[in-house]
Amino acid sequence: MKKTVKNLVNKGNNLLLVAGVSFSNMTNAAGSSADDVFQPLNEKGSDIAIQLVNAAAILSLIAIVGFGIAVMFGKISKVWGLSILAGCTIIFSASTISSYLMG
Repeated sequence: MKKTVKNLVNKGNNLLLVAGVSFSNMTNAAGSSADDVFQPLNEKGSDIAIQLVNAAAILSLIAIVGFGIAVMFGKISKVWGLSILAGCTIIFSASTISSYLMG
């Protein structure tokens, strides 16, 4: 038996083996929906998005504080400080603004 299987693989007839494995995987996946299949990927994606938002919030807080101190000591103009504050506000309220506009 081992010699027969070895001969089949050596002759390049492994397409039948691949088709059999693919068919068995399709029958296992046929009973599950796309939500079940992609649920782990969705969870990891949302975890990464939350971490990116937290990192961006920390960086923008540092930027606002740093530029606020620079404005206070007169190193940069007040217009730059206000524009940085307005830019960070728009970036972090963009999801709220877009959901409001979409209805």
